[in-house]
Amino acid sequence: MLRTIATAALLALATAAHAQNAPTGTLVNPSWDLQAYTGAPRIGSGSINDNNTLFYVKEQRVGNEQSWIVFADPSATVSISALLDFGAPVLNVITTTAALVAGHATWGVDVDSDNRLNDYSTAAGGSQGLEATQDTVWWTAGQSGLSFQWQTANSGDAMRVITAVPEPTTYALLALGLVAIGLQLSRRKAR
Repeated sequence: MLRTIATAALLALATAAHAQNAPTGTLVNPSWDLQAYTGAPRIGSGSINDNNTLFYVKEQRVGNEQSWIVFADPSATVSISALLDFGAPVLNVITTTAALVAGHATWGVDVDSDNRLNDYSTAAGGSQGLEATQDTVWWTAGQSGLSFQWQTANSGDAMRVITAVPEPTTYALLALGLVAIGLQLSRRKAR
């Protein structure tokens, strides 16, 4: 019994640690995919031109917050609907151009591994946010999922999603609690 509880604790820890690896999702558009972006064209530059992919980038972790950029960059006007799960509580969703551009210094990463942090477009013609009249994002603080409906065209739409990252002590307390429950159950069974 104790071995079963210990295995469950390790599985819970592995699942919690894995939850921050990548968002999962359901895209209402059957021909669309959700993929990590590792390309060379700048995010928001209008140069990717992929009509069937919703991209994400795992950005910086700052303290107990993890940032993700989610974007589409089609060559034509398309509609996209999705339900994404980040495996951790969503703390904030940033959708305005000014806030996204300002956040690149804090959250941005070297997407294409060229040792330069120039992977985000700040050009006036580029797209760094959502259009208030065409795009909608629904989310509840503390929940791990969000849904959205975008009407997007070249140079695309983007949002930054900030999620919580539990402290390592949280995982340790979870494991300790599960082991304590296992010990209590094994003592009762031994009586």
